[in-house]
Amino acid sequence: MEDGLMEEPRVRRQGRLAARRLLAFIGAIFLGLLIFSSGVLMGIKMERKRSAALKEASPLQVEVEGALKEAKSASQKVEEGKVPLTFYETLTKEEKGPKVTEEKGEKGKAAPKEAKKGEKAPEVKPPPRDLYFVQVASFRQKANAQSLMRRLKEKGYEVRIVQVTLGKGKKWWRVKVGGFAERGEAERVKGALEKEGFKGIKVTKGL
Repeated sequence: MEDGLMEEPRVRRQGRLAARRLLAFIGAIFLGLLIFSSGVLMGIKMERKRSAALKEASPLQVEVEGALKEAKSASQKVEEGKVPLTFYETLTKEEKGPKVTEEKGEKGKAAPKEAKKGEKAPEVKPPPRDLYFVQVASFRQKANAQSLMRRLKEKGYEVRIVQVTLGKGKKWWRVKVGGFAERGEAERVKGALEKEGFKGIKVTKGL
């Protein structure tokens, strides 16, 4: 009888201990789920913040890309040689006795043949050193000089490029219109070019 009474409290204690262990296990699972859920929620919040930041940065990125495209387009136009009428470079300090190399805008013509009997002898033009020219511009870049030469030729002018080598081997490319036998003719062309927007041009004798 006494053994039966002692056995009953022991069973109860074991039952309570098992119940506590079960509750502890359930609590641990619940705590783990809670921590996991919190981590997931934090990850979602961080992803939303990141997405919002990217959306805010997108307009700026579009503006930057647009600016880069405009800059690239502008550089391509310059490379194509589309130089504005008012864009030119002038020589402010030229040394005496520069080396001059002429580049004609047109292919050189063959020497005139001897006139046959009864025919008029062909007109012989004076050498360039005796002619007058209108110097329109002087460039450090040959491509700019060639571009301006093409534009002037399209307007009907006789154009040539003259390469000048100054001190320390610096090269410049001058764009000249002419030549003219009389200075007055060169002055009239100079006035016409100034009306078209060119500035700083001058009349020179010889190349």
